[in-house]
Amino acid sequence: MKKKSILIFIIVYIIVCCTGCIQETTSEEKKQSIMVSTGMRFCNNGTTIREENININSNTLDIEIGIDNDYPFENIYTLILLNNGKQEKYYIDKQMYLNYDISINEKSNKIINVGIRNLNNGPNELIFMLYREDQRIPKDIFISPGIYLTYKAITVCVNDQDSMYSPQNSEPALEILQNYGEDVKGIFLVKNSDCIRKNGVEVLTQENLQDTDIYKFNLFRNISKTEFSKGIFVVFLDNKQIEVYNNGKKYFNLISNNLQTGKTLIPVELEIKEPGTHSCFALFIGYSNKELPYMDRLYVSNLLFINKR
Repeated sequence: MKKKSILIFIIVYIIVCCTGCIQETTSEEKKQSIMVSTGMRFCNNGTTIREENININSNTLDIEIGIDNDYPFENIYTLILLNNGKQEKYYIDKQMYLNYDISINEKSNKIINVGIRNLNNGPNELIFMLYREDQRIPKDIFISPGIYLTYKAITVCVNDQDSMYSPQNSEPALEILQNYGEDVKGIFLVKNSDCIRKNGVEVLTQENLQDTDIYKFNLFRNISKTEFSKGIFVVFLDNKQIEVYNNGKKYFNLISNNLQTGKTLIPVELEIKEPGTHSCFALFIGYSNKELPYMDRLYVSNLLFINKR
């Protein structure tokens, strides 16, 4: 099969967080843009919570999450929760879940009540993600974050109002630092350094992968923020956080310390044994010695489908 090259050019439309995505259609006479999106917000008795930091004196939290489906068709969303970079279970209707599916009709919304138990004393960085399951999403082209993922975060400090969370794992991942020529900002799943070019990034698709038990690729990070002291990568397979190999060692979170160097490659290997089509993406969380809004700290990769036979 002829290899398809998918290039992300300097002008890229990537709309993350709660703003959705842009879908473009063209004709001989005109080019039309249509905005569709998934909205997400935290609520308390129906009132939107706009703060990103709250203080409580309990190790449990009950929070309402409002979800808006602005698409002209029904969507199914999977709720994923991270606490301090680790996937956590949560309660809905007194049942505990690691992943909970929410069906929302077209142009409508829902509010769900989520319970979190066993919060840590001190800061808890809670990142809620909604993975949108859609069979219409193509599996062999670049899939930007706004098409499949919406996220929102809040820091909950338990019995400690002034502390900030920082990853404790001190062993950084192996990173390959080079003068990569591409200036497209963000994080991307790529095959190797040859996929990073002066005129674009060739992102990884299932056509670039050989069917095996161990899949090898790279995380390309093009983020340079002097405010960041470090960052972590979290990799998901089928909406579950997984361990990945880097330089022969297995990690749940890959620590990145070279934040003053904007462009770096991190080689990873992941194991898949179960046949079928699997979805894979990565989340980058930046950490600073001062408070920064989550919109400046969170980055999501393109979506990769892996067809395991």
